[in-house]
Amino acid sequence: STVLDAYSPNAYVSGGAELSPCILRPGGVTFEELQRVGGAFERLRVYRRDFTSAEMELNPTTPGMKYRHYSPTAPVFLFVPPASCENASGRQIARMRELLAQRPEIRRAGVVTVGDAMVSAPHDDCSVISRQVADAKDLAHRIFALLRMLDETEHVDAILVQGVDEANEGLAVMNRLGKAASHHIAC
Repeated sequence: STVLDAYSPNAYVSGGAELSPCILRPGGVTFEELQRVGGAFERLRVYRRDFTSAEMELNPTTPGMKYRHYSPTAPVFLFVPPASCENASGRQIARMRELLAQRPEIRRAGVVTVGDAMVSAPHDDCSVISRQVADAKDLAHRIFALLRMLDETEHVDAILVQGVDEANEGLAVMNRLGKAASHHIAC
């Protein structure tokens, strides 16, 4: 769920005179949808992307800000897409394959990719259990079930997840994946 602050002192800018609501936790109602409401929502901000607050870090206001959520036992590697790149998916897949080639201790890898992207095993001693999602919206609906299944049912040594652009549902997806991941790899 989206958690929105349009009331506390953090929701005001310009010395407390101008309301500028903020998303504390991205969710099903997207940044873009809220901005279209207009008025003060045209100045909508996202916590930790657009601003931070020392007070909120010391006293988090939502559970999603307090804890790492849904973290599997196996390490999760989140492959963060570049901000603007024509072949972002190709770069992410190449980095996933490089990681598997460089980490011989990962003998059984769970890989979650978006669209048609596929990761093959870099050598005979590594097996890849692939799960694909159609897009960011599909990933939003399935990510925690996929993480649990790869961790608890498939018993993988590591989980590699292809990150998505932070537009629309992608903002919430990357927020949740960021909390679940033990490693963030910029592509």
